[in-house]
Amino acid sequence: MTVWSQDLAALQRSAPTPLLTHLAGEHAARIAGLWSSPHTDFISAPADRRHLTCFVLSQPGERLDRTGARALLEEPMRILIRELGEAAPPGLARALARLGEVAWTAEDYRHLAVGLRTFGVSARLRHAEAITPASLATLRLLPAELRDAGLAGHTLTPAQAATLIEVHAALAARDGPEAALAQARLWSAASSVRDLLQRATSSLDPPTKAPPFPGSADLRPLASAAALVEAASRYNNCLASYLYQASTGDSAFYEWTAEPGAVVQIARDPLFGWRLEQARGPRNQAVPPADRDAIAAVLRGWGVHVGRSHWELRNALEEADNDRFELQALATSIDELFGA
Repeated sequence: MTVWSQDLAALQRSAPTPLLTHLAGEHAARIAGLWSSPHTDFISAPADRRHLTCFVLSQPGERLDRTGARALLEEPMRILIRELGEAAPPGLARALARLGEVAWTAEDYRHLAVGLRTFGVSARLRHAEAITPASLATLRLLPAELRDAGLAGHTLTPAQAATLIEVHAALAARDGPEAALAQARLWSAASSVRDLLQRATSSLDPPTKAPPFPGSADLRPLASAAALVEAASRYNNCLASYLYQASTGDSAFYEWTAEPGAVVQIARDPLFGWRLEQARGPRNQAVPPADRDAIAAVLRGWGVHVGRSHWELRNALEEADNDRFELQALATSIDELFGA
């Protein structure tokens, strides 16, 4: 970037007034040397110009003389931003107008520059009515790889950020850095912090085992953790919390693609081998009757049992010696598998 001037010795220093100290914070002493007491030109300047001056003073190795300081208050903003070069991130001029009246610390200005360059943060800052150091709190907590993965777009507490950092490190040790980063990107696509934490929880499970059947035109396998998380988002359900069952091989998941669609879970059964565990439509709604019959036909064609489970039959036998025992109709039991 342009170096404004190297001649600090020529600066006339003066003690900052209380008002300057209030407005300029840790930059007050430097600014007092650029504008003599009572520092009227700086104090009366628009807030975005004062912030720009403090932003320049915050740059590593930056040295400013009175001529350069005067230019920061008088020259067109677009020219000044251009002269800052790489030090000025996209959107800096707009952001400076929303930082309030009081100067930020040099560290906060540096985090602002990072935030304006960070996916998931820059858009939020561009649309914010006001930007404060608290707006960048999550950014400060996360290492660069998690910021770049998009996690800084969520508002996290220090404890949440620390936990996610540790989980990411554990995944990197188990699966490798690239796989861990891919998981972090899945977390960042969450609709809320709660969703993000649930996704991170699911990442701890081992990789999803391959489904036992290759699928069909209308019933396709959800063969990876990413596919399950993506389907959970589309169906607005808790499918992502079933990653553990998929990772152990105790369950496998398929999507019925005919509208309105359904997620189908089959599970291992000690009596039947694979059996239908449940099927649900969007938002866990019941699957329409016509689709129930079609899904059941495909599953039976694969050799998957659609009916009562081993456990249900055992329970029926245990209850059968009760005079009031009645066996629920098989059709009703099957309908319940589809949410009816």
